Amino acid sequence: TAVSPDPTTNPRPVLAWSSVSGAAQYHLQISTVATFQTTLVDLTQVGTTYMPVADLPEGLIYWRVSSKDSSGNESTFSVASSFTEDRTAPAVPVLTAVSPDPTTNPRPVLAWSLVSSAAQYHLQISTVATFQTALVDLTQAGMTYTPVADLPEGLIYWRVASKDSAGNESAFSAASSFTEDRTAPVVPVLVPVAPDPTNNRRPTLAWGTVPGASGYRVQVSTDAGFSAPLTDATLSTPPYAPVSDLPEGQIYWRVASRDGAGNQSAFSAADDFVVDATAPAVPVLVPVTPDPTNNRRPTLSWGTVAGAALYRVQVSTNAGFATPLIDATLSSPPYIPSSDLPEGPIYWRVASQDGAGNQSAFSAADDFLVDATAPAVPVLVPVTPDPTNNRRPVLSWGTVTGATLYRVQVSTNATFTAPLIDATLSSPPYVPASDLPDGRIYWRVASQDEAGNQSAFSAVDDFLLDSTPPAVPVLVMVTPSPTSMARPSLGWAAVQDAASYRLQVARDPGFTAPILIDTTISSTLFVPTSDLPEGVIYWRVSSLDSLGNASAFSSTSSFVEDRTPPPVVTGLSIRWSNPGFHLSWNSAPGGVTDIAMYRVYRSGAPFTDVTGLTPVATVTGAQATEFEDSNASQQNVYYYAVTAVDLARNELRSVTSVVTPPPQIFMDGFETGDASHWQAWPPPAGSSPP
Repeated sequence: TAVSPDPTTNPRPVLAWSSVSGAAQYHLQISTVATFQTTLVDLTQVGTTYMPVADLPEGLIYWRVSSKDSSGNESTFSVASSFTEDRTAPAVPVLTAVSPDPTTNPRPVLAWSLVSSAAQYHLQISTVATFQTALVDLTQAGMTYTPVADLPEGLIYWRVASKDSAGNESAFSAASSFTEDRTAPVVPVLVPVAPDPTNNRRPTLAWGTVPGASGYRVQVSTDAGFSAPLTDATLSTPPYAPVSDLPEGQIYWRVASRDGAGNQSAFSAADDFVVDATAPAVPVLVPVTPDPTNNRRPTLSWGTVAGAALYRVQVSTNAGFATPLIDATLSSPPYIPSSDLPEGPIYWRVASQDGAGNQSAFSAADDFLVDATAPAVPVLVPVTPDPTNNRRPVLSWGTVTGATLYRVQVSTNATFTAPLIDATLSSPPYVPASDLPDGRIYWRVASQDEAGNQSAFSAVDDFLLDSTPPAVPVLVMVTPSPTSMARPSLGWAAVQDAASYRLQVARDPGFTAPILIDTTISSTLFVPTSDLPEGVIYWRVSSLDSLGNASAFSSTSSFVEDRTPPPVVTGLSIRWSNPGFHLSWNSAPGGVTDIAMYRVYRSGAPFTDVTGLTPVATVTGAQATEFEDSNASQQNVYYYAVTAVDLARNELRSVTSVVTPPPQIFMDGFETGDASHWQAWPPPAGSSPP
């Protein structure tokens, strides 16, 4: 009977054969060679089985049996049978470490190396390193094993021994272990990107580390759904900085944590920020005024810029801003230096910054001059005359080098506690815009330069203001009026305190141009130096004191200038009278109304001008038309002329004299046939001669 198993690890396997009828004994030989030239066992026994009393050697073992009867007859040996003695275990398998480790695979493939002569492998899987309890304990032929049920989470130990066909089993391999980890780590907590907006196109994306996480998955996208992420990267630790510039606009990002087993958490809630790499516009500066300025901390201002969150201000003493005095950032204009700027040229510029930190180019530099040194004190020119009646006197002073303005103060007190005037002007002199009060007036001046620096006030000057005029003169009326005097005397009563008098003579009561006379004299009597025109003449006088204060004009007085004589007296006729002669003439024309009298001239010879003649009579009354010259002798021949004299005593001197009738003895009327002249002789008194 063949040894089984074959090979065998039994060093003393039971050898058995069938019984043979008539056999009393059996001859057994065991050898390591097929020829049995040498034997390990060579014996005869009764039974049909044999178990070696000593271990057989390893290797191929041959054995055979013959039968013997009781007579000693021995059959031939059976055909030799053989088997292999194999008591040497195969090599220990080399395990392949589970990867990744930890693993999320609940049924990871366990693999080991091929062992020559191994027919099977003994696998054990346990949660304890001593394998006191096993999750799996099996023998298989293959060199890989996939659990048929999920392994528990945690540390898993496994080992393998090899078995040959004889059943020899090697020692177990050193146990290998791996971690079953199918629980994802917690979701990371993102650190918001700051500032937001940002001008950093590769901003640092950070989050809190997660215990147990061995890596992180970062996604960056321009849409909140992450349908086409810009970045889908895995890294071992935070933070993450993009390797290329992100586009401008809204950016979304999220992170999931991963452990060593590859378990990934859910993504964090997405964070978003704005990438803004476009700088705002360049600010437009507002020039510092005044320039120069004496303000050592002037207000620096500029127009606000849309989208600007901050402004960067630089102030320097040089146009290149190599070492700026100020490099400050503020949220809105204006900027006022916190310390005094030095005197001299100052340059300044501003750049705008948005919330993302984008900075515009600096504005074109503006410059101004800081001048805090005051100009010299002005030297006043005393007011003259002093006292003065000029209620707006000219206040003057010497110009000051470097001064662009002057400050003038005028007061009624020397301390200037409540000045009447506190004015600024560009150059001397200063004339008050309104009347100053009478009395003592004080004034002073300070100079100011273009930067606004003001000197100390000058020493105070003072003057006396007297603007009270003397009394109004009382005029003496011109008589007669009308007058034929072309240059009548104009007089008035003297006025106390008057030093002179202003006389005005005009053709109209309003004294509008042209004024005939407008003169100032010291006396109270004035005679025109040229003839006044005929007509109504108006005149008035005001008094002036030594300061020139003028009273109001007196009430206007008037007189009539009349130097035009009445017209020639016409129709002069002479006839005898008793006694003398009877003269008659025509009445004055209707338009002549100013005849005061008629003058009757008589001469023994003809005459054509009455100049130098004495009238024989004056007949008053504008309506007179006749005159009786009773003193003239009818025996003489006379020449008569009558002139009209007006109210101004104007008389037409040029005349045509009229001769008297020739002397006659009889006047009977026969020559004419008129007997009406016959009268008794002598005629009655008052009657005309016949």
